[in-house]
Formats: sequence, C-alpha cells, structure tokens
Amino acid sequence: QGDVPHRPFVRRGRRVVDEWCRLCHLRAGQPPRQGMAASYEEIVRRPGRDEAFFNRLLHEDHFPMTTFRLFEHEKQDVLAYLLWLQRRQQQLRR
Repeated sequence: QGDVPHRPFVRRGRRVVDEWCRLCHLRAGQPPRQGMAASYEEIVRRPGRDEAFFNRLLHEDHFPMTTFRLFEHEKQDVLAYLLWLQRRQQQLRR
C-alpha cells in the first residue's frame, strides 16, 4: 500500500495498525489462516462498517481480540486510516 496519502493522520494510523494489529490480522491478498483475523481491506468492505462503527470498535473491548490500549490520538489516527482505506476500496470496485 505505497499509495497511503500524505495526510499525516492517515499515515500515523497505518503505522499503528502495522505495529499493533498485524500480528493477528491478515494482510491484503494473504490466504486465510486459522487463528488469523480478516484483513482490514476485507473488514472495511463489510456492510454497516461506517465511522460510528469503527469509532465504537476502537473504544470498546471486542473479543476474541486481545485487549489493547491505544492513546486517544492513536485511535483517531486508526479511524482516519480505516475510513481512507474504505474510500479506496470503494473506488477500486468502480
């Protein structure tokens, strides 16, 4: 994903995802593996995944995902990255 925009909050969000989330989430194009969560590219395409959903997800525990603690500014950066990724996925489908 070398095309992450130059907006700093989106880049920071991707860095947080790469550092803390990629141990359990597949990368785009990887075949499914037992015990691994869906790729973010797949997650943002699911129905009902909007800004409110992602914001709630970042602020609540959700299992089986391990409990994680991000600073509020990191959560907002991840939210910006997810919304950017969602818009990108929608454009690719057109």
